[in-house]
Amino acid sequence: MLGLVLLALLGLFPPWTQSITAPTGFRKEVPLAYGFILSPPEPQSEIYSVTLDFRRLAVSWAVVMFVVGGVVVLLHGVRNDQP
Repeated sequence: MLGLVLLALLGLFPPWTQSITAPTGFRKEVPLAYGFILSPPEPQSEIYSVTLDFRRLAVSWAVVMFVVGGVVVLLHGVRNDQP
């Protein structure tokens, strides 16, 4: 249950990234903080765009699932060991 709550919170407050693309094709991305999904951070200026950082969100979700899965396996093993 705690894992689902953490996944939901990460979905409600995802990581954001700010990027700029030059006419030459050069692209620079800067990670931003986590923020509420319905109110993304404001870009520094008009030439920047702010988008969800899907890579960081996927890594965060994977870490939560891995840790919660490990805890479930450990607790399940402890229950089976009891007489």
